[in-house]
Amino acid sequence: MRAARILIFLLVVAGLIWLVVVLFQNVFSGNTSTANPNTKLSLASYASTDVVATVYIDGPVVANQDHNAVRITVDRNQSAIEVIKGYDDQVVAQQVFPSSQASYLEFLSALNRANFTKGKSDPALQNDKGACPFGNRYIYTLSDGSKEILHYWTTNCSGGGGTYNGNASLTRELFIRQIPDRQLSLITKDIEL
Repeated sequence: MRAARILIFLLVVAGLIWLVVVLFQNVFSGNTSTANPNTKLSLASYASTDVVATVYIDGPVVANQDHNAVRITVDRNQSAIEVIKGYDDQVVAQQVFPSSQASYLEFLSALNRANFTKGKSDPALQNDKGACPFGNRYIYTLSDGSKEILHYWTTNCSGGGGTYNGNASLTRELFIRQIPDRQLSLITKDIEL
């Protein structure tokens, strides 16, 4: 009986020592994982909030007067498109279209299926400036006011690059389809999306 108590005591002590070692490793390991905590984020839960989903399509690196970008924002009340000239975010055309919470829920659910919340959080990869200079950069954000919930980017250059790990072509198409076809064609007639 005494041997059994000693054995149980030793097992408990060994378990506690192991637990302390594991805790110290987690605290002091300087975890450099590139996994993002947003991978478990449920986008549908934002359908009734003020959270805004955005794609910023930044065109090729050219002279300031020739540079174009397009920003599409979607929230529970509206979808909007802006055409931007130059590198200083000068909006030269914009249109807003009414939407609804039900529509936003469908959009967010589709983004969820496209793995919109999956990406790399490695600080060395966050800067998209100058990437894919002869193609487009696609910058995806989800924000609540001034608080950015997620921020990823990718390109249409061979080899891609960036931090976005979702389905880039599906994500891009989902954003573009939030703008009615005819108006999209008119407002972006001189821009490649």
